[in-house]
Amino acid sequence: MMVVLAGCRATAPARVPATTATPRQDVAATPAVSACTDRDLEACLVEGEQHRDGVGRPVDHVRALALFQRACDGGHLPACRWYARQFMNGEGTAADPGRAAEINAAACDRGSPDSCSDLGVQFAGGEGMPADPVRAAALFRRACDLGKARGCLNLGLVLEEGRGVPVDQAQANAVFFRACDGDRPEGCTELGESYHDGLAVAVDLSRALDLYLDACERGDGAGCVGAGLMHVRGEAVPVDGATGVALFMKGCDAGDEMGCFNSGIAYADGKGVAVDRSIATERFVKACDLGEARACVRAADLLAAAGDPAFAALIRKLRERACAGGETAACLTP
Repeated sequence: MMVVLAGCRATAPARVPATTATPRQDVAATPAVSACTDRDLEACLVEGEQHRDGVGRPVDHVRALALFQRACDGGHLPACRWYARQFMNGEGTAADPGRAAEINAAACDRGSPDSCSDLGVQFAGGEGMPADPVRAAALFRRACDLGKARGCLNLGLVLEEGRGVPVDQAQANAVFFRACDGDRPEGCTELGESYHDGLAVAVDLSRALDLYLDACERGDGAGCVGAGLMHVRGEAVPVDGATGVALFMKGCDAGDEMGCFNSGIAYADGKGVAVDRSIATERFVKACDLGEARACVRAADLLAAAGDPAFAALIRKLRERACAGGETAACLTP
């Protein structure tokens, strides 16, 4: 999920299972009249989402919790994962990962792929129970087999890295394909990396670029970065720095730290675009905020070079964050 301008896959930090649950996009604003009944548990779920998100109804996490519980207890499995998430997030109730695990386990046993996937994430991270990578992998596999693209993505990640299962890149590629074919563009990026690097498949740069671009268009910033690097390097396409930078910028806007870092480098050094230190600084700061310590150093250096005393506090904060992120030279800079 991360590709670096000056490095490679081997230098990237370990990836973790996908945990983000995407709110449903079909929750429309409706009059604040409850349609929730035991005969219409979908209405309970929708009303709960509206209270959770403040769409058409006031934000009320206590009410959302009660509605999710009613729908889940009544057998409407899609509501169970949101009922569990209220306990995970401490919304409408005290945070209680153990209770969330109980709800997810019961719903998973009844065939909810969402709950199986969420429970796998809990076992992977030891949230509410001791970490158990073997159980996590089994739950991701069940979620994937039940048709959940996020389960397939997470199964691919643990197969690729050997967490709870033997390393099996070929099988990882197969489930990344299923994730990509579903609603997880990150699976396209992972599969693109496999075709780019020849991981259990023959190297196919054209296929890799297509996968990266597909992921990018569907909102995965790391896919944009992968495609950007291929344009900068002239892989499968002629060298095209301007398109590469545009893809880095798009990756940054999608929240990928390397998209921000690489576009910062491009604007700071005039690679593929005209030098613009203002844009470079803004992109480095965003990359720093997303956890890229090298970007904290670059942002601090650009601000220091501007010579404006108004930036002193920000420069100090950036260097402190760089130091905490492992950039030891920043620890010694006044």
